[in-house]
This record gives sequence, C-alpha cells and structure tokens, in this order.
Amino acid sequence: MANAAIKRQRKRRRLDVDGDPEFQVAPMVDVLLVLMLFFMAITSTEVLKNDKAVNLADANHAKPNEQNPHHKHEITINVEWNASTESARYVLDQYAAETPDGLASAIAAKHAADPEGYVVIRADRDAEYSNISDLMAVCGSAGISSVAFSVLLKNTPTPAPGPTTTASQ
Repeated sequence: MANAAIKRQRKRRRLDVDGDPEFQVAPMVDVLLVLMLFFMAITSTEVLKNDKAVNLADANHAKPNEQNPHHKHEITINVEWNASTESARYVLDQYAAETPDGLASAIAAKHAADPEGYVVIRADRDAEYSNISDLMAVCGSAGISSVAFSVLLKNTPTPAPGPTTTASQ
C-alpha cells in the first residue's frame, strides 16, 4: 500500500517538473465560434432592416441624424413603390401591408416595447407624397413624435449611414 502512494507522488512530481503550462486550443476555438455566431446574428438583423429594392431619394443638404448616433431606438419602415401598379407597399420587419393602416398595430407594438423609439422612413424616390404623409399620420396616432427620413447624400452611390434628415410631427 505504501508503494502505491509513493508511485503516485513520483508520477505527480514528473508531471509538475516540466513547468510549462499547456495551451488549450479547443476552448479558444469554441469561444471564437460563439463570438462569430453572435456577430453574424447581429449583422443579419441590421441588414434585414434595409430593403435593397428601395431606391432612396437624393438629398443636397442632408445632415446626419444627431438624435441617436447609435441607431439604438430605430423603427425602420421601408416604403416600396411599384411603378406598374402605381402603388406603395409598407414593410416593417416581417410585417408587410398595402396601406399604412395595415402596419398600425405593428408600429404601436414596436413603440410600446421601446417608448424612446423613433421611426426611420426609407421611401422609394418614386413614392408619392400622399403615401408618406399617410404613414406619418399612422406613426403620430401610435404616439411617435419623431420621424426621420433615410436618403442618399448627393453624389454618393451608397446610402448614408442611418437616417439623415429628421422631421418631427
């Protein structure tokens, strides 16, 4: 019995003698994969808010939105214009409607979840003003007092980061 205890002590000493800690690769890979999945999920959520089918209007004197530079409280609504039927389609996240009233409950729910939220309208350049004003009226009836418009800065091929012109109701 004493011999077994002595052998275990010697074995422990041999393991401790080299003194170099081993670098564990597997946990590091696991952490990196989790981080990668996290960033992919966040990026996907932000990209889905911007509809590529919407051709934003150009703005000569647009200014970046300074109300919320981190876009934390944005409620983004895309207004798509169909030239053949001369009608607008309103899209908010996974909800789509042919009239702004069709999104009224979704807009109110978003605002109730985030009372500091403000609406960013990404309207197609060919959309009629009456479509935008009807949408703004629905936002106002939901209790949203701040609306911003996303536009292209003049002479830039890509959209400006976030909303660029702000209007209050």
